Amino acid sequence: QAAVTQIAEGRRLVASQLDGTTRELADAAYTDPGAMTGLFERLDEELADMGPALTQEDFLAAQEAGRQNIIVGAATSLLDRGDVDGAEEILSVPGILENLDAGTARRIRSRVATQRLELDKAARAGLAKIEEFRAIMGRDPDAGERLRIAGISSTGGKTLAQKVGEFESVVGRPATAGEVQ
Repeated sequence: QAAVTQIAEGRRLVASQLDGTTRELADAAYTDPGAMTGLFERLDEELADMGPALTQEDFLAAQEAGRQNIIVGAATSLLDRGDVDGAEEILSVPGILENLDAGTARRIRSRVATQRLELDKAARAGLAKIEEFRAIMGRDPDAGERLRIAGISSTGGKTLAQKVGEFESVVGRPATAGEVQ
């Protein structure tokens, strides 16, 4: 009876340690999505250190869950920052989708598709505003006018670089070449 209790307590401790490690690695992936490969390696090292306390089945389950959490953290970070291309790039890396369960893969793909549609819609709306400006003014807008069209005031003596930086901070992503012009 006491031995069974000790074994159960040991398994709870290992499970708690694994949960903490995978949470920490997922947070690190969110903070720095580019570190995903290194985080996979760190997960494998952590699991190897716990090796004697894990059955092969537990090891594989923890590795699968940890990798999934890292991928989700990195992809979510990129999507939260408006970097749809970066999230798509992560999903296109060979072997990545195999580390996600079907529901998680579907949720991430859906979010990528939704954000892609929103970006395309915003781009079309911006182009429509520029076309409207051309129709009214009979010319292309200059850089300052493009910023105003984008909703950024051109007063205050700011340089184009400062205004682009302001635009990027508002939209949460780098400005495209078309938006800069």
